[in-house]
Amino acid sequence: MATQAIKLSENTAHSLNKAVTFGLCAACDPRVEEEARERTQNIIGMLADEISARVTLPDGEPVKVVYSTVLIDGERQADYVARQFMDAGVDAVICTPDTWAFPQL
Repeated sequence: MATQAIKLSENTAHSLNKAVTFGLCAACDPRVEEEARERTQNIIGMLADEISARVTLPDGEPVKVVYSTVLIDGERQADYVARQFMDAGVDAVICTPDTWAFPQL
């Protein structure tokens, strides 16, 4: 049996009241040592706390911030973090660099 598409409401008031959710994660080269991987996980948490404390919507309401300490070093981890973010209702993804990332020239 075929399913039917769902028509979205034209009432924008409901969608405008939803808090924006940011999701933070990090890509990480699987070749780096465990200490560097732990530092990268710490960076994600610290940045998530900073964004949570400082970023608000135009009306002053806080944004919701979630983060994953699962380091993305392959397709399996990327899929896992994507599912975590979908379940959490993430609207925007912020990907932090790992500890060895080189600055852009």
